[in-house]
Amino acid sequence: MATHGIVQTAAIDATEVRQVLGTDSARQAIVFSPPSGGLEYTVSTERDFSHGEGLVLAGGAAAVEITRARHGDAVTRAWFARLGSAGPVTVGFLVVSGEGCGCK
Repeated sequence: MATHGIVQTAAIDATEVRQVLGTDSARQAIVFSPPSGGLEYTVSTERDFSHGEGLVLAGGAAAVEITRARHGDAVTRAWFARLGSAGPVTVGFLVVSGEGCGCK
């Protein structure tokens, strides 16, 4: 199977947790991009969490890369997001799936 990547977006806000990715056993990596400006959002594999209880992505910071090689099956799980302040805002992320990714 070939490796392929796709850029996806999701609108998130502070009022509720939103599922941004479902489970995918072929997923090899996810790269979450930081939001623009002074905003920040949190991603987690937990369905119920508060802002800050997971991986926090802040505006101006580096992207966060989750790979199968470094993080095990966490990359294959469903992922959820919540904005830290009033919104909504659209965030982007890259999803890499398939065999032979070489994602380290």
